Amino acid sequence: MTLAVKALIADDEEGPREQLRAALQRLWPELQIVAASENGVDAWDDYLAHEPDLCFLDIRMPGLSGLEVAKRLSELAAPPQVVFVTAYGDHALSAFEAGAVDYCVKPVEDARLAQALQRIRARLAASASPGATIPGGAAADLQNLLRQLCPRPSPPRGRSKPPWGVRSS
Repeated sequence: MTLAVKALIADDEEGPREQLRAALQRLWPELQIVAASENGVDAWDDYLAHEPDLCFLDIRMPGLSGLEVAKRLSELAAPPQVVFVTAYGDHALSAFEAGAVDYCVKPVEDARLAQALQRIRARLAASASPGATIPGGAAADLQNLLRQLCPRPSPPRGRSKPPWGVRSS
């Protein structure tokens, strides 16, 4: 028998909040959404009331920002998994410093959200198995997500030495 995974959604805009709820219901029908908070203060209160396993947080919200909520959550004895769902791609490093598992940019496409959910399921399964480790770990997750958010440009073709003037031997 598997226990239901509980989730909280926090976004100050109704449209994106409902779009995320619908996408989650499509991609993970067993997921129990216990709260849909309209701001950071409500998100914190709703977390305390429901203790979900998973929180989807917007970055910019009134009261407490999603980053502030995530930092509070990360200080708990058993913090939930946190995924940021935001219109701002420039907060990824701060999000991971606050303990995020993933970072999705709005409007979230189903394929990208499915990727995040797969990562979360693996982490939840690993945490349910005593002595198990999370595949790849947080450092690998951070590297993969940063590559997605900030792809490196390919070097110009035909160059025989690095552009910064370092001599090769």
